[in-house]
Amino acid sequence: MAGMEPFVLFPELWLLDLAVYLPKRKALVIADLHLGYEEALRREGVLLPPGHLRKVLARLERLLAQLKALEPPRAADLLIINGDLKHRFTPLSQKEERTASDFLASLSGHFREVVLIRGNHDVHIEPLRGRGLELEDALKLEDERLLIIHGDREPEEEELNGVELILIGHEHPAVGLRRKTGRIEPYKAFLLGEYRGRKLLVQPSFNLLVCGSDLTKEQALSPLLDEERLGAFRVYPVSDEGEIYALGPLGPLLRPA
Repeated sequence: MAGMEPFVLFPELWLLDLAVYLPKRKALVIADLHLGYEEALRREGVLLPPGHLRKVLARLERLLAQLKALEPPRAADLLIINGDLKHRFTPLSQKEERTASDFLASLSGHFREVVLIRGNHDVHIEPLRGRGLELEDALKLEDERLLIIHGDREPEEEELNGVELILIGHEHPAVGLRRKTGRIEPYKAFLLGEYRGRKLLVQPSFNLLVCGSDLTKEQALSPLLDEERLGAFRVYPVSDEGEIYALGPLGPLLRPA
């Protein structure tokens, strides 16, 4: 497992399991952790075994092990969380703050820097700023050619200056694929298309409790995704083992209206 190769989408941007890896910056980008979702489901009467945070950290450690196993070995000093670190829109409860603090403390052993791109769920999150977390509304990297925003809003015109590729989360994309048995099984997936003449990459959620929104039968959520052009987006499903597949355009998978 540690030796699984990344999917080189562009020389400066690789897909690795549920994350994006930027080799030049030694950065991993993940999205939509939604810490506290487990507790929110319990309050609604949905009983789940505890341990989501532990599983998230284990998946991250697996990613880092995959990087180290490459030839030549790679590293990730910077972790970028592309929105929605927390789940609830309300101020942090004591338990949520403790969970997030524990998570950030665990990350400090792996990354020199952790940056959160604010998502629509990341309200009242300032108490975490002094605990190893930097906050940004958007981030430009790779000589200003890469724009990272959460995806719950459209970028301002000045944010797009010089940008060739936009990376968003927010959508939690997934696709339902039919197995030989006839059963349809959902897979988290990356989507690659266009937005205003620029490449647009949508990354899947790093929340391991849910698969996401099956875009073969559900409408897109992000304002950057045009429903009429969604069929042209290319789909890259991700297995539970972290293997990535190039499936082709989404169009043939869409159900007729």
